[in-house]
Amino acid sequence: MKCSICDSVAVAEFPSLCKSHFIEYVEKKVFETIEKYEMFPSNIPLVATSGGKDSLTTLYLVKKYFGKAKALLIDEGILGYREKTIEDLKYFCKTFDIKYDIVSFSKEFGQTLDTALSVLGEKPCSVCGVFRRNLLNKFSLGYGSIYLGHNLDDEAQAVIMNYLTNRLDLLSRLGPVTGITTDSLFSKRYKPLYFVTEKEVMLYTVLMGFRVGFIECPYANESFRAQVRTNLNLIESKKRGTKRKIIDSFLKILLELKQKVSAPAGYCKSCGDPSPNELCSKCLILERLNKKN
Repeated sequence: MKCSICDSVAVAEFPSLCKSHFIEYVEKKVFETIEKYEMFPSNIPLVATSGGKDSLTTLYLVKKYFGKAKALLIDEGILGYREKTIEDLKYFCKTFDIKYDIVSFSKEFGQTLDTALSVLGEKPCSVCGVFRRNLLNKFSLGYGSIYLGHNLDDEAQAVIMNYLTNRLDLLSRLGPVTGITTDSLFSKRYKPLYFVTEKEVMLYTVLMGFRVGFIECPYANESFRAQVRTNLNLIESKKRGTKRKIIDSFLKILLELKQKVSAPAGYCKSCGDPSPNELCSKCLILERLNKKN
């Protein structure tokens, strides 16, 4: 199979492109997303980086576009998993001369995720997601924004998950640039890989020679997202383009959805973060942990 642009051997089928043209294709898609949705930082670009394929690709492309970038990694304390991705991040940052910060659950909350789950007995993602979002926001406030490595597959899954659970409030916060309101206590969240599929990201990292382990969080298969991902992949295999159509349809109603959903009113009485309730989700979890310890 030949490249649709030149006579070189194609490395991808949809679209049919050789190595150099595929790399160019992915980078153009990401850079056009940055420009179309005005994903411009007010400070040095800060990238949420796990050490996996999506976040390292985002880190590399953000630096390539802006000429600078910094990485922020959240260490949840998942034994046998996070240590490996931290090493990959350190190697990557050394290779491309990028500074990084590592923030841990243990230091910020007094518990690793593994320990917290053993105490609470709750679903991993319900605890991890709350803590991670809190720390990403807290440590990016000084930068004004943070770039996330969410790809098209991730976003299609999120849309379907929130439709199925009737969470219009969460659905309205999705999109290439997240959120429904501007608040000095919230940093903007940008998703440059929004229109790049997971397979495209994976192939890009291989072609670029990035050292990535392609390992998945050991808790991932316990999540609702994992069920949605499996079913979406099955549908996509039978009807190619389904995930992109989900995203395109969602973006057509996103603005109207944002206008209909109210932003959280009030602030957490414990930590002061914006919250519709007296205590935010993070403080509720910490309160339960303190009671059981």
